Amino acid sequence: MIHKGNFTVLWRLVPERLVADGTLTPRELLEPVGVTLDDLLRVHTPEYVHAVINGTLTRQALLRLGLPWSPALVRRAFAKERSSWDIALPDGTGDEHYLDIPSRALPQLLARFRPDLLFYQAGVDVLAGDRFGRLA
Repeated sequence: MIHKGNFTVLWRLVPERLVADGTLTPRELLEPVGVTLDDLLRVHTPEYVHAVINGTLTRQALLRLGLPWSPALVRRAFAKERSSWDIALPDGTGDEHYLDIPSRALPQLLARFRPDLLFYQAGVDVLAGDRFGRLA
């Protein structure tokens, strides 16, 4: 059973399952690389960063965040996921160009990495109204 406030457990379940059923070996898993305080301050105000670290976010800020504060949340905020392949798109990229990119990139990815399993995670940064786009 997953404790309601323990989001770090959720991040472990998929990799653990992939290792347990032999899909991946532990060596094939990438660990997040930590970000620095300076990195966070490039995309957030000092007041917000310190409030997250100290657990002093206002109720309104917690509602916007959408997650309950915990020390695990702070540790997660300082973890930066590594990617094997990132494709930067200019602001205002339209649907046709956006949808064309994976079809052009996929053959290169398959030739370069020869994966047995491929995850495509587009996120929501492509939405014009996404307040948190451009933070990565």
